[in-house]
Amino acid sequence: MRFSKQYGRVLSSLAFFTCVQTSLGSDLAGSTLSSPSAPPAPTGYGTLILRTNGSVTRATISNPPINLFDYKLATDMYNFLTSLIPGNSPNPPKVVIFDSADPDFYIAHLDKSIFAGDAPATPTFQMYVACTELLWNITSTIFIAEVNGQGFDAGNELLVQMDMRYAGPKLRVGATEIAFGITHAVGGLQFMNKLINRGRAMEYILSGNNIDGPAAEAMGWANHYYDNAEDLKNAVDHIAHRVALFPRSGINATKFGLNANNPTAAVLAQDRAISEALGAMPQNKAHELKFLQLSQNQTRSPFELGLDDTLVELFK
Repeated sequence: MRFSKQYGRVLSSLAFFTCVQTSLGSDLAGSTLSSPSAPPAPTGYGTLILRTNGSVTRATISNPPINLFDYKLATDMYNFLTSLIPGNSPNPPKVVIFDSADPDFYIAHLDKSIFAGDAPATPTFQMYVACTELLWNITSTIFIAEVNGQGFDAGNELLVQMDMRYAGPKLRVGATEIAFGITHAVGGLQFMNKLINRGRAMEYILSGNNIDGPAAEAMGWANHYYDNAEDLKNAVDHIAHRVALFPRSGINATKFGLNANNPTAAVLAQDRAISEALGAMPQNKAHELKFLQLSQNQTRSPFELGLDDTLVELFK
């Protein structure tokens, strides 16, 4: 498929030494810990609102009504991330913060409607997989999740594959795929295993239960928890600008080295293949269709706002 070939070329351009060579000329454009006198003018990619201050970019997810990871958000995030690849930009940000414009949703979940047909390997799903891989393959930029809302399934898989995670008082994240006869397969299984250990990953992925900010901090799902949104934003801004002060070559080498502990491409591909096969089973597709009905077609419904507690309604 055209997208697969294009993405293959993208990944081939992410060699470590290319990142280092590109970074050497951009260190002088570093950031400072002080804020500008006026807020930076926003730019963006449709569902992503971008504000750049020095070498830090804040990418605000805005895809009403629930920040669904649908074709629009998948396309915008993929285009934004590929723009950060060394060679595609003369001076990409050293740090990108992903936050949300919605007070209740970070990224709700992947668009369930893409699995209602006969072909799960849609462009939306392919771009979703590509986005997760770009988050850790782009070693010259650090990605931080600032989470103060719901993030299930794709929402959680994206944030656990970022480099750091910070939690606010409204954080509720988890994996609900078990209800559809599949699993947290786009990196979720493997990265959760490394973040919180095998037993805890089993507990949350098999039960479909969510977690709040204090508990996420306690077990390493989040770096830190803050009990109000202002403190959360200030803390994330501080660490982002602190990191961006330093030479990109060191940032790049640190992320590249830590990536040695990431799951292999073969393991990740195996997880996806198994889950896609399970998702194609008629009885599992039926649960996806019922989810669409109960959620009023993935809108700001009591069902969506009540996840994961409302998940059991699929079996009534």
